[in-house]
Amino acid sequence: MLEPESLPTIPEDEIFNFLKSKREWIDGVCITGGEPLLQQDLIEFARKIKSLGFRVKLDTNGSLPERLEKAINSGVIDYIAMDVKAPPE
Repeated sequence: MLEPESLPTIPEDEIFNFLKSKREWIDGVCITGGEPLLQQDLIEFARKIKSLGFRVKLDTNGSLPERLEKAINSGVIDYIAMDVKAPPE
């Protein structure tokens, strides 16, 4: 069984330093999860990524429509992919 609390947390500085070092190789960052909209600081995190010159894609299941709308309206999300699940007909 996966126990997320037992996994190490990667400091933001380490993430942003890595992104800066790969700027010549990548032009965008995909924020995915679990469900990334559960993170209270998602918009600020995406804003920091944008400030480095990267495009930002958000993968979501759409289960938090109010937070999704807020993320869209923030102007820091360039692309959204939503995984919609439904029973087969």
